[in-house]
Amino acid sequence: MKGSLHRLVATATILMASSALAKDSAIKTGGKAPQFICPQLGGGTVNLKELTANNKVVLMSFFHTTCKPCIAEIPRLTKIAQARGAVAAYLVFVGTEDDDTVKKFLADHGFTLPVLMDRSGLRIGERYKVVEDDMAHVPQIMVISKNGILKAAWTGFPEGQDEKLGALLDELAGEEKTVAAKEDTLTLLFTNNDNGLTGPSPAIDVGGLAKRATVIRRERAAATESLLLDGGDIFPTSPDISRTDKVVAAYSLMGYDAATIGEAEFVNGLKYLRGVIADKKIPFISANLKICEAETCLDLVKPWVVLPAGKRKVAVYGYLHPDSIGFTPEERMADGKWKIKITDAVPPLKGFLTRFTKEADVRIVLSHAGIEEDRKLAQEVPGIDVIVGAHSQTFLSDPVREGNTIIVQAASDGQYLGKLVLKFNDEGKMAVDGYELIPLTKNIVDDPDVKAALGGKPTPKAE
Repeated sequence: MKGSLHRLVATATILMASSALAKDSAIKTGGKAPQFICPQLGGGTVNLKELTANNKVVLMSFFHTTCKPCIAEIPRLTKIAQARGAVAAYLVFVGTEDDDTVKKFLADHGFTLPVLMDRSGLRIGERYKVVEDDMAHVPQIMVISKNGILKAAWTGFPEGQDEKLGALLDELAGEEKTVAAKEDTLTLLFTNNDNGLTGPSPAIDVGGLAKRATVIRRERAAATESLLLDGGDIFPTSPDISRTDKVVAAYSLMGYDAATIGEAEFVNGLKYLRGVIADKKIPFISANLKICEAETCLDLVKPWVVLPAGKRKVAVYGYLHPDSIGFTPEERMADGKWKIKITDAVPPLKGFLTRFTKEADVRIVLSHAGIEEDRKLAQEVPGIDVIVGAHSQTFLSDPVREGNTIIVQAASDGQYLGKLVLKFNDEGKMAVDGYELIPLTKNIVDDPDVKAALGGKPTPKAE
């Protein structure tokens, strides 16, 4: 989404300027509320799964700083929510202004409810259909039960609605929380195009390997089963052995299950890369990279790997598209008499899919090719369940689908940790149960081990 301020403002002031009755929201009630993790104004993150796990009813009011009906309704919501200890109430900001502007807005109006900074609606607004086509339809209220069911979704909060909302919250607070059966899910955590950055991306001051390690640990602890994957371009974009050593050490500590090789992995030369491979600190795979002396060729690394994930077997295939190395100097692709040869990745991929149609439950391709090539591959080679992409450094706020293939990618410079949750039914059929790109914001505490490996001290901030 590309949220433009003037469009958000226009919707806030025109759509609800004279709301007489609460209207149904665009999102349907009665089903599972979409999961989210969102930064909170002032620090920390809020996770819907954790809120409901802690036996809380969740009340969210979506607002924008120019929404006059929002200014009228928020004090009433605050009074209703603060009278009920079992309710976790939040204002959700879906505008584009910076933190200081939002803080001033809150102070000017005396608003005290905690605020989730869902800037442009990318993390919650779009999922709850509050933000559609770059437009924020505010004010809106969402009520989620302790069992994670979306019980109410109203556009507007006219006079007389207070009693109805209070009664609903009281009813949900007294509701028994069900003990859910253990879900048959697999969480795929993924990254791509770190480009050798150990700290935040200079473009938006988001990212950092030590913060990534913290979020990885949290997500893996919360998941039923999980795998951690990378699409390549882990190393810096220009030769820097010292910095690359630190990146390799950090990746080793984060516990990646598989990573494919991008063109950046040759930045310090083939000899250096072979050393990293020999040390087994990063579990590289690639089916079409051969190392050759004259006519004798060997696999540079394993073409694929089969990973256990609870009762599931996940087969993961890696490859590097030859167009990706167009600007890589030839001398970086050689180590004495040994030289890199890039072969056609499609024939071995077809063999991989044939073999693992029955031997594995999920077939994943780590593709260092770019989003358009990923689309072509999914169209030309059926049977791929998931493509974890890289190279084009594309921000995919939602997965791309080509036929039955799910394509994901998490932008660039280590700004995000991608998360794709797959759910299996009783017949073993797979469906997407959740997806997000988790921003590695500055308020996330640094993992101390990774921070030390990068040569610094942990930042003493609460997550």
